[in-house]
Amino acid sequence: MYRKIIVLPLLLMCCAVFAQQSDTTKAIAGADTTVYSKVDTEAVFPGGKQGWINFIQHNLNAAVPTDNGAGPGKYVVWVKFIVTKEGHVKNFAAETKLGYGLEAEVLRMLQLMPDWIPAKLNGKPVNSYKRVSQIFQVSEG
Repeated sequence: MYRKIIVLPLLLMCCAVFAQQSDTTKAIAGADTTVYSKVDTEAVFPGGKQGWINFIQHNLNAAVPTDNGAGPGKYVVWVKFIVTKEGHVKNFAAETKLGYGLEAEVLRMLQLMPDWIPAKLNGKPVNSYKRVSQIFQVSEG
């Protein structure tokens, strides 16, 4: 039986909705470690939406679901992470637990990302949360 895999490069990039506006860790030597969930300008992947789609097409292994026994269906993986005020990406955390190696593959891919254009608050770059989804569509055919 042949299964067709469609990977939708529709990564919904949105700021995660959290109960508080920011999380703050005690600063060492005065470093600003505040991470914002509400900003004036969201962090952006270099090259915008098309850059993001190109990155996914070149770095995501679309065969992972079928290689690991996933049946036909739509699988949506959610991951959150931090974009620092310097644009670095860190602290990746999968929010879903679908299995079939899906979260591991999305996390692997995200760790290959280049630096982002950081979020801004009051005109200044700030650390911010990002939340993205990756859709895997597996169909029989």
